[in-house]
Amino acid sequence: GYKLRVEPHLGSLGERLASIAAQDHADLIIVGSHDRNMVERIWEGSVSHATLHHAQTSVLCVPFDESLARVRPRARRILAVTDFSRLGNAAVPLAYAVAEPNATLHIAHVVSARERTPLDFHDIFALDNPALPSAPRDEAIERLRALLPQGPSTEGKHAQLHVLESDNHAEAIAQAAERLHVDLVVIGTHGRSGLSKALLGSVVSSLLGLTKRPILLAREAAL
Repeated sequence: GYKLRVEPHLGSLGERLASIAAQDHADLIIVGSHDRNMVERIWEGSVSHATLHHAQTSVLCVPFDESLARVRPRARRILAVTDFSRLGNAAVPLAYAVAEPNATLHIAHVVSARERTPLDFHDIFALDNPALPSAPRDEAIERLRALLPQGPSTEGKHAQLHVLESDNHAEAIAQAAERLHVDLVVIGTHGRSGLSKALLGSVVSSLLGLTKRPILLAREAAL
């Protein structure tokens, strides 16, 4: 079942949506996201960014794609990214929770790129080659494997572990989402403002502008 709610409101629409979600004890807020640049966001405002900032639960930002507007969204291929923080790790069980039966879940972590010359070939998936020795890769794989949930809810869902190599985490995640053809990206965010946002939310803020894939943002208050 569902309920429809229409109301007039002055001020920040995102803040009001977050308030309604808190009043109704919602588990998830789903909001559309425009493909705007930074200047347009400042001038026109952004409902999705304001919702993320004020929400106390997870937020799913869905970029508008006219060609897919009438297609039923699927969650058969999911990319969940963690930085191994408490909040980042929460993206993994959340990805499993929304995944369809028989889904493939790509669980990833990004490490800094090795030293190389500007002319050296570089691939964000270079460390997926087991023949390439890498202590940081091996350690990250073990930590990713330890995050995989167990139990009946995971049956039929297949995990693939990746250690992406890049100094630009947002770009690496966006590239991986395209190359893996995922239906959804799941990542944690603190949703803070000011200096904390600059330090903790820069990857998420950049990612929103780099990919047209839906992004499920796990909020700290939802843990």
